[in-house]
Amino acid sequence: WKRTFKIKKSLHKFCEENKDFYRIHKSFCVNINAVKSVSQKGVLLLNGTTLPVRKGEVKSLKFVLKNKIFSLLFNFSL
Repeated sequence: WKRTFKIKKSLHKFCEENKDFYRIHKSFCVNINAVKSVSQKGVLLLNGTTLPVRKGEVKSLKFVLKNKIFSLLFNFSL
């Protein structure tokens, strides 16, 4: 399940306006609902695709994912 979107706004703005998307690299936003795992090597998606991640984003992305799981389990957002 791989989809490519053409948008008429900057990637930065798109990610800011869509809470389910997170900017992991200058060229990539990822749907956090499609993330299987995160490591220093990249983001592994549920469909098997691996995307590069900026060095400084690994910790932040892990926090966002933990927050998403917490909110789903307890219907609460940090």
